[in-house]
Amino acid sequence: ELLSRLTEDWTEISRAFFVSGNPGRIVRLKTDGADPHFHGRTTCVIEAEHGAFVYKPHSCEIDVRFGELVQRRFGDFLYVPRCIPRPGYGYSEFIEALPVGSEAEIDRYFYRLGGACALFQALGSSDLHSENWIARGGFPVLVDLETLLTPTPVPFNDPQVWPDPETEQNDFLYDTNLSLLPSSLLPGASDGRQLSVFLDDSKDSLCLPMLDGEKRAVTGHEEALCAGFSDGYDRCMRIRMELRQALEAFKELPVRVLLRN
Repeated sequence: ELLSRLTEDWTEISRAFFVSGNPGRIVRLKTDGADPHFHGRTTCVIEAEHGAFVYKPHSCEIDVRFGELVQRRFGDFLYVPRCIPRPGYGYSEFIEALPVGSEAEIDRYFYRLGGACALFQALGSSDLHSENWIARGGFPVLVDLETLLTPTPVPFNDPQVWPDPETEQNDFLYDTNLSLLPSSLLPGASDGRQLSVFLDDSKDSLCLPMLDGEKRAVTGHEEALCAGFSDGYDRCMRIRMELRQALEAFKELPVRVLLRN
């Protein structure tokens, strides 16, 4: 299936992701690290002689719509990979982790990440753990957008679990689900490993800025992060009607929902 699709789409891939229009021969297919879903399919990094790109075995329409929204209003906070949507699958620009050149650029990185967090709270995003981020110099890049819009499951007929939001707007669980807590952005450990993009401690992750070969966490840059979140939150409030209208473009698009016990 993958090779058939590559053959069909090769001309468009060449134009979109390669300046010369010539990727050269494919030299490697990398599927390690990707979760299998969609009946065993996995995201695949395709390395050619003159560069790489990413094959996604699911609809990429949400990537396209989000890219348009960011470009209009949040391009100073985030970089969204270019994408080729195809029916039921697509291709994405390969994002390479790049270092920063100064402490000031680290501050800018966390300022932008804070602004992005405000947008993700407004959208109700989830599963934004560190493995889904790449630090491209001073810009954070989210490379997995499947859970960008996450509907909150409602336990039916159980007022103890989910009170009527019309009458109990201040309920703790209701407020929690509207906060950043479900996003996986805030500090939290799993199997002894910190998964927050702010503090990730894995040797292999690419989510934090690198300065002089050293990975730098948010420690010491908290003020920049909070300033970015505050500015991003204010912006979301100022353009909230535009945001609501922009979300109309996401109607009928498939999203992935992760249910955890």
